[in-house]
Amino acid sequence: MTTNAIRVQWHATLGQWTVHTNQEVKSLEEWADTLPELTAVTLQLSASNYVAHWVSLPGIKARMVNRAMPYALEELILGDLNDFTVLTSGSYKTYHRAYVVANDITERLLDLCDLHHVRVQALVPETAALPLISSIQYDAGDWLIQLPGRFEGRVPESAIAAVLESVLADFTADELIIVGNNLDQANLLKTSIETGYPDCFASIRIEPTSPALLSIPATADLLSGKGLAQQETHKANKWWAGIAAMTAVFAVLSGLYLFADNRLKAQQVAEVRSQSLALYKQWFPGERVRSLERQFREKLDGGATAGSGGFIAMMANVSRVYASASLQKSIELQSVRYADRLDELVIEVTATAMGDLQTFKQALEKSGMTADIASATTDKGVVKGRLKVGGAAA
Repeated sequence: MTTNAIRVQWHATLGQWTVHTNQEVKSLEEWADTLPELTAVTLQLSASNYVAHWVSLPGIKARMVNRAMPYALEELILGDLNDFTVLTSGSYKTYHRAYVVANDITERLLDLCDLHHVRVQALVPETAALPLISSIQYDAGDWLIQLPGRFEGRVPESAIAAVLESVLADFTADELIIVGNNLDQANLLKTSIETGYPDCFASIRIEPTSPALLSIPATADLLSGKGLAQQETHKANKWWAGIAAMTAVFAVLSGLYLFADNRLKAQQVAEVRSQSLALYKQWFPGERVRSLERQFREKLDGGATAGSGGFIAMMANVSRVYASASLQKSIELQSVRYADRLDELVIEVTATAMGDLQTFKQALEKSGMTADIASATTDKGVVKGRLKVGGAAA
């Protein structure tokens, strides 16, 4: 972004770091080989490799922002907070900005620099150079967007229309500055915004690239950010493929938030979260949901007390009994709920005959669990039953 800036970018598909200096792009290895031994550098991390979240914290005093931010980010970061470094930097009205970068990204960079004897003094987010005014700046084939309180990031030129459609919804500001030395390109963007989003900005003006817009706060150092550590989590057992797949979806969706590149993806995020929330409430009724993924992980990690079954153990046993007893043709599982306090599963099923429920119950008891048919009714030739299943029988 500036002539003295050293911007680095991780390309996951290539497994490579690149360095961007004065419109020249090199691999980090090639660039490092040109430096004297143990050169100290300050690097800008490409906005393609981190997320900037604007979080509203009304009534929170400045000195309390760092302590409040983890709770606010729980609902925004779909991955485990323990896997990220978070740096709170900058505020706008009641919104506070948090830069979030995966620890794996910074570790890769520091390890490679260390390998090539380059000392990294600081690692700053490149969008920290943007002033807290509404601006869109063209840079090396991308647009750098700063909409204080709403969105901040690097967007490919091909995606700018879709991103603006998403982020300009219900957004207003007095002025938008479009920074770029290609007047035709800047005017085209200006016209698109004026016609497509006439109520967003009172005025839009174009300026050439200006160093005055590009000073980076010295305090915006990602290496000084602190990870918002959570308790160490463990992967779910492989037998529970549905939950493993849903956890993978959470990880993928965290990438979608990186650019919020169109409204369709935002709708997909909301839809998956809504379905996941409904599934959680179905399995664990009566619980208040504050951090969906974290609570899912806690449940999947077990949490059983001595002598109890626990959700993981009981579901594994029920699944094994259901499969080994060859009940798939005669019994269909409709829903499963788990009661923490009772350490009990409530399983809703439909069966072809009343005797099939007894067969299922007896198979569960034979496996060492307690089982009770709480209810069974016949409706239009189908038996609807409810079984209560506990841990090891006394």
